[in-house]
Amino acid sequence: MSHVLPFLTFLILSSATLLPWVVLPPSVAHHKTAADPCSNGTQSICGTSPSFCSQACSWNATSASCVSADKYPVPSNASLAELVGPQSPLVDLLTISFYGDSITFLDLYQPIIEDAIGVSPYTKNLSIRVFNQGVNGGTVKDLLLGYSPWGHLNPDRPAANTTFLQTLDEDKPNIVVLQIGINDVWQAGPDCGNRCSNVTEFVRVIREEIYAPVKARGARLVLASVSTIGEVRIAAMALALLAPDTPFSFLPLLNSLSHPLFMQEPGGTNEHDAALDAFASAQEALAAELEVPFVPLRTVDEAYETANNCLSLKDGLLTYDGVHPNSRGAKNLANQHAGGLLAALRNGAPPVPSMPPYGGRIFQTTSSYKVQSGVKGADATCTAENGGSPAKAMIVDSAGCGGGAPCRRATVTPYTGDGQIDWVLLPNRTYRTQDNSSIVGFTDARALFAWPLFKGAGSCANPAMGFARADWTTGDSCEDWSTSAAGMYSVGWACGTDNMISGGELSCPAFQHLVCVAP
Repeated sequence: MSHVLPFLTFLILSSATLLPWVVLPPSVAHHKTAADPCSNGTQSICGTSPSFCSQACSWNATSASCVSADKYPVPSNASLAELVGPQSPLVDLLTISFYGDSITFLDLYQPIIEDAIGVSPYTKNLSIRVFNQGVNGGTVKDLLLGYSPWGHLNPDRPAANTTFLQTLDEDKPNIVVLQIGINDVWQAGPDCGNRCSNVTEFVRVIREEIYAPVKARGARLVLASVSTIGEVRIAAMALALLAPDTPFSFLPLLNSLSHPLFMQEPGGTNEHDAALDAFASAQEALAAELEVPFVPLRTVDEAYETANNCLSLKDGLLTYDGVHPNSRGAKNLANQHAGGLLAALRNGAPPVPSMPPYGGRIFQTTSSYKVQSGVKGADATCTAENGGSPAKAMIVDSAGCGGGAPCRRATVTPYTGDGQIDWVLLPNRTYRTQDNSSIVGFTDARALFAWPLFKGAGSCANPAMGFARADWTTGDSCEDWSTSAAGMYSVGWACGTDNMISGGELSCPAFQHLVCVAP
């Protein structure tokens, strides 16, 4: 250690000189740079084939992972590669729901999993739905209620306030992935009140009010641990810069220097580390008790930080603020959750998605029309395109049947399915494509679809007339489908799976397609 003190003297006297080296500019130290070759997400299936990586992405054959040109290494994607590889356990018509807090709500890691499934030659033909059920700012009890002061379940709906149990019944997931608990630690205190849970209550809620109903519905639970609130770790690599033989007992002295290289919370930890460790341990024990897959996010994150956080930064490696994932963190989460999905799919017989009874076929007309004869005229058009067999148009109106009464209505109150009139969908049914070859989606007890669908209806090049709003309420309808006057509009029906009823407005004078429903 004879050479350590002279170095420390130099360090203290020249901290201003060393500061640019120690505290990197935010664009380098705290954020993924635009030069990151894997930022487009294609690296998510590099484990299947290096050809999927962008040209700038360096393939490391030894570690079977993409190596970023950014400062810190891209986390492993081995589990995700296996999930979508030649021995993939994924099955057709699988529904996966990710429940959690803002880490889930941000929708950063789920699309990586979806993209990998959609691109891999081994899984791209499977119809798989992925739901984001993250409650922004939510605790485990907020999740049960379906809302927190800052967000709610079904985050794509404004002020939905559906409960956890309602989403289970609407979405009908086969696998439920639960990553919750950060806010039970982070917000703990008088202001959180009954929203926050201690470890004992937290475990009880998951066991009795989450796991039990998930199991009762025939679904499988994957339990992930809490992750991090702050990325600071003991600066082992910083010590190595001083001298390979510097003992860890010397760390308190280094911390006392108040130099950015060594500034950490006491013991090289973050403020909430002890509580997070307790929650993570309890989650792991609960997963063992319930015999469900466990995703050790905290353990994996800490290992990455210990190996790479040589500057003891509070954020910037896996998160942009110490909690929420940056692009590297999203890739890490995607890979870890892929491991949980692998375990769930291989734990006993693969889940066989149950399908509600057959409800009918949904198709888009091959020809385009100007609908000027109301809902009945549109139904006649659908019947004609169905070879003369009865079919109805998936359109609604406001007052086309006289006396201010609509001819067809899906709902009065957004998303609820109340006040339906001559509605074309049945509750709790399976709807297929026109040739019966593929499933479009399942309706729930509201006789409405839960997004996303398994498959869109019709051609994306030819959007069809339909609804005005994504909440199923009635909107513009070309004066109840009676006019093609200039300046009038109807709603467009988008062809995608995420939201097939709100594709924007279409001009009434133009010829448009219809979406039809046939028995």
